[in-house]
Amino acid sequence: IPAGALALASNASKVNKEIVLHYTGRNNTPVQIVSVFPETGSELSRIDNTNIFPVITFDTDVKVSDDAQAYLYEITEDGENLISELYVLPHSTDPKSIGLLPRTTQYLYLEAKYKVVMEAGSVTDVMGNAKTANEQFTIQYTGTYERSVSTDNAIIFSEDFNNISMSLANMMRYEGDHHEPVEDMLAMEFDQDNQPWNFSIRETQESADICAPQPDRAMTGWLLPNSSYLMPSAPWLSMHRSTRLVRMTSSRWSSGHARKTSMCSPKASLSA
Repeated sequence: IPAGALALASNASKVNKEIVLHYTGRNNTPVQIVSVFPETGSELSRIDNTNIFPVITFDTDVKVSDDAQAYLYEITEDGENLISELYVLPHSTDPKSIGLLPRTTQYLYLEAKYKVVMEAGSVTDVMGNAKTANEQFTIQYTGTYERSVSTDNAIIFSEDFNNISMSLANMMRYEGDHHEPVEDMLAMEFDQDNQPWNFSIRETQESADICAPQPDRAMTGWLLPNSSYLMPSAPWLSMHRSTRLVRMTSSRWSSGHARKTSMCSPKASLSA
């Protein structure tokens, strides 16, 4: 821009000096990856959104597309399992780089194989030229993360049903037949769908040892613990029950079908 071509609106005597702009041209072709960190083939314990995530550097300043997509997969003998979608975000200080970040920390488990895939069209040159959009790119990683248990006989999960609020949080409940209970079962706080299992039943009024019964002889309902991580070494499941199985035979559902109430184990534990 020639000297004197521009001036202040309030003072015409204040004009610019010559302004020279420099540009470096590149072919109108897809942006090329120069480096990746951590590099492909690395061993990692996790990918997170603060410190450890793939950073990809290109041969020019880049712009993240509105429809940018990237994913983390685990590679198994049966194929590929999608672990997490990754955000494609511009680097905070380097205009040539972008980061691939998960929403939450994703652990890469010991000796497992993973790959990060950034889809084609996720990044262009800084002008957004579609002809410069990247081609699909894959990064390979091997996991090193191994959860540790503090002792050789650690209890991973235990439920004795003696704390109702904790039991409701620990156990997932499913009702299978959806039969409506009659008056005597309603009095015990069973209902058709919301409370197929009852966490307040005990053998006597004096007992503080609560069991988890289901009013269904066919056992069409399910009582499941939340998911727990199992170590590679074989864990074992132990079920503890009272000396006798309590059955209540005096009740009938409104459908007319006789149902017996079978007591579930008073305590279950999963050990490593």
